[in-house]
Amino acid sequence: MGGPAGTVGRVPRPATARPATGRRGFTLLEVMVVLLILSVLGVVAVPALRGPPREPALDEGAGRVEALFRMARNEAVRSGRAVTVVLDSTSALAWVDTRHRVDGESLELPAGVTLELPRARASFTFRPGGGAEGDSVVVRGPGDGVRIVTLNRWSGHAAIR
Repeated sequence: MGGPAGTVGRVPRPATARPATGRRGFTLLEVMVVLLILSVLGVVAVPALRGPPREPALDEGAGRVEALFRMARNEAVRSGRAVTVVLDSTSALAWVDTRHRVDGESLELPAGVTLELPRARASFTFRPGGGAEGDSVVVRGPGDGVRIVTLNRWSGHAAIR
């Protein structure tokens, strides 16, 4: 039976095999820690993914300001003349000045919706090439919601954030 004494019947172990420790899987403590971490991440991540809460009155008010800006920009491009929109935050009135006529009317914001401007009256001028001079309008809703209508100075397009 050739071989050293005491090695009869033993199967040699491959060099890459791990020694058996008797421990397989995860402990209950490890599983609980992982579940706790996932729960905390879910609590933090879900509200961030949902976006701002919907407020119909606020969305409608911001949409009216955006539509007014869109109409003024389109008129400036169509007529080849600058068009200025003047907003009054105290009375919620809007004027559209096309340099040959001035149209003033109420912006008719929904109940509880207000405008916040850098000053009581702010003007936004749309050039015939489509660009705009002016920054943004903060629209506050009856709740805690806020929408910001911002003008792109190069294209004159309004966007609600």
